[in-house]
Amino acid sequence: MRNPALSPAYRSVSAFLQRLLDSTPGQSDEGAEEHDACDIPAIPNDTPAMQDDPAYVKTDRALVRALRDAYDRETDADRRRLCAQSAIALTPVADTASVIPFLFDPDMWTPEAAVALLERRHFTDAIPALERLAAEGHSNGDYAAIRLLVIWNTPESQAAITRLKKTSFRRKT
Repeated sequence: MRNPALSPAYRSVSAFLQRLLDSTPGQSDEGAEEHDACDIPAIPNDTPAMQDDPAYVKTDRALVRALRDAYDRETDADRRRLCAQSAIALTPVADTASVIPFLFDPDMWTPEAAVALLERRHFTDAIPALERLAAEGHSNGDYAAIRLLVIWNTPESQAAITRLKKTSFRRKT
C-alpha cells in the first residue's frame, strides 16, 4: 500500500478529468486494461513528466524555485515534506540532477520520493549519491537507494553495491 502523496499529480482539474476519461475501459488504448475508473491510483499522472513540454518548463522552474524557498524556510515537518515532494514532482526533466540534495533530507519520506523520480527518469548520474544515501541514510531512503542500485544493474551500480557490502552497509544493518 502506498502512502498518500499530496504533491501534484495533474496539471489541472481538466487534465485530471481527461486522464479519468482516457483511463475508462473502451475510451482509449491507454485504458485498454480493464479497471475501475474510480481507482484514482490507477489513473496515470501528469507529473512527474518524462519529457519536458516547452509550454510548462518555465512555469515549472518558477514553481520549483518557490517551493524550494518555502522548503528552506519551513519549520513544520509535514509542510516541509509537502514543499519538497511538490518540488520533486514538478522538476523539469532537464533539471533532474537538482533533486539530488533531497536524497539527504532528514525526513524519511522525502528521500524516497527523490529516489522514485530518479528511478522513473532512469537518472543513473545519481549513482554516487544513491550509494551515499544507502550508506548514510535512514529508513525508507536507504532501502529505496539500494533497491534502485540493484534494479539498474549497471557496472556503476554493481560497483556501488560491492562497495556498500564491504564497508558501511554492514555496520548499518
